[in-house]
Amino acid sequence: MHYPVPINQGELLVTNGCMEGIELALRALTEPGDTVAVETPTYYGTLLALGVMRRRALEIPTHYRDGVCLYSLEQAFKRGQVKACLLSTNAQNPLGFTMSSERKRKLVDLAVRYDVPIIENDIWGDTVYAGEALPAKAYDETGMVIYCNSFSKTLMPGLRLGWVAPGRYHHRIRELKQISSITTASVPQLMMARLMENGFYAQHIQQLRSQLANQATHLAERVRACFPVNTRVDIPTGGCALWIGLPRGGDSRMLFEKALEAGIHVFPGSVFSAGSRHTSYLRLNAGNPCDDQLDSAIDRLGALAASL
Repeated sequence: MHYPVPINQGELLVTNGCMEGIELALRALTEPGDTVAVETPTYYGTLLALGVMRRRALEIPTHYRDGVCLYSLEQAFKRGQVKACLLSTNAQNPLGFTMSSERKRKLVDLAVRYDVPIIENDIWGDTVYAGEALPAKAYDETGMVIYCNSFSKTLMPGLRLGWVAPGRYHHRIRELKQISSITTASVPQLMMARLMENGFYAQHIQQLRSQLANQATHLAERVRACFPVNTRVDIPTGGCALWIGLPRGGDSRMLFEKALEAGIHVFPGSVFSAGSRHTSYLRLNAGNPCDDQLDSAIDRLGALAASL
């Protein structure tokens, strides 16, 4: 095989944000009652979308550094348990990992071998701190990966400008797009095209990566300094999600409630699973600039964690 596999502009469909692309892909590949493989933990919006669309989530164990367990995924494929996968391979939310190129190749190979398509949510891909990180789609020679992305996380959330590269499912997704929203407004597209042509976006991304990396590192250091001994925190490879593991016996739901009373908002780990997993974990957002107010909030949050 030859890598990476290029995508030409004729293959792309513009969407109203990344989530529309994901929803179109789910509608193209599955029916109500079908099962979709997801990481665990996974982005809570993924679970909400599956629930609203009446699809079932099969949670596949996922490593905080290596990504989804390919062995467990293959076993699900062998048993015929899933109709599709919905995964992130770069700067995954909430774990923050970026899968290696080799693991991305193996993931695509599994999809091809068992004829199970992948919906790839790469919304944080451009923020990978170490530079360019190719998505799994780059290793897809047969069109089994439906790639979804947008500018919502990297430039303007309100722009609602995304795109999908549907591979072999292009015709069906184009039909569904025309039925659901007909088209995407042209003015945001023209504005974004100008920002990309004049080099603004490329420069902005470089600055954003550096800024997010610094904020994530600072937040991780504050957590290590303020939280109880044996709290686990790993700096993400991109994005702004920090996955925090409380010491044995820690209850992130209880911490969430105490923090909310103190005016501090965190996400308990349980919202990133359809079951009762990850109750001793929480997600912190490193997307805010480092300042005294942030440090004070983390100090209070650490004190609350110690009181559990």
